[in-house]
Amino acid sequence: MIRRGNMSIKKLTKRKQQALTTRQLIFETAVTMFRKKSYDQITISDICKKAGISIGTFYHHFKSKEQIIAEEYLKLDEFYIEPYNKLQRDVSALDRLIMFNGIMSKRFAEMGVHHLRIVYYSEIGPKRKKKFLIDEKRPIFRILGELVRDAQEKGEIRNDMDCATIVDILVKFSRGNIYDWVLRNGDFDFELRSAQVLEALLQGLIPREKKKTMSSCTG
Repeated sequence: MIRRGNMSIKKLTKRKQQALTTRQLIFETAVTMFRKKSYDQITISDICKKAGISIGTFYHHFKSKEQIIAEEYLKLDEFYIEPYNKLQRDVSALDRLIMFNGIMSKRFAEMGVHHLRIVYYSEIGPKRKKKFLIDEKRPIFRILGELVRDAQEKGEIRNDMDCATIVDILVKFSRGNIYDWVLRNGDFDFELRSAQVLEALLQGLIPREKKKTMSSCTG
C-alpha cells in the first residue's frame, strides 16, 4: 500500500510537471507573438497553432489572452522583491524609495513600449472584469507601503496624509508616466523622466518643517 502510494505520488508529480511545461509553452508562445504582432490581431487559435496544442488545452490553463498578460505582469511584480530586499538599509527611507523607483523604471524601459501598450490595452478592454493593475494585494503595493511607513516614522515624509493615500499617489504617478511613454511611442528617456517626476512629487511630500530647515541651511 505504501509503495503504491509513493508510485501514485510520483505519477501525480510527473503530471504536474507536464502540465507546468505545457502552461509555460503556451505562455512563452503567446508573449513572443504579442511582441511581434498587434495584440488584437492574434487569436487564441493562432497561439494554439504556433504552440502545437489544441484549443481545449489552452482553456485548461488560461481563461483568455488577457490572463496571459496579467500573469506576465505579476511575474514582474515578483521580480521586484529580491532587488528591494537587497537595498541598502543604512540610507534614509526616502533614498531607498528613490532607488526602488530606479529599479522599477529600468525594468519598464527593458519591457519596451510595445509590450507595455499590450498590458494597458488588455486592462482597459471591455472584457476585462478584474483589473490586476489596481489590485492592492500585488507586491508593488506592499513594498511601497513599507517604504512610505518607514519614511513617515522617521519624519522624512509628511504624516498629515495616511500611508495608503501616499502609496496610491505614487502608484498613479508611475502608471501615468508609463501611459505617457506609451502614448508618445517612447520618444523620451523613460528612466530619466521617471526620476525627474518623482523628485518633483516628493517635494510635495516632504514635511513643511523639514523644508524650512533645508531652506535655512542652503540660505
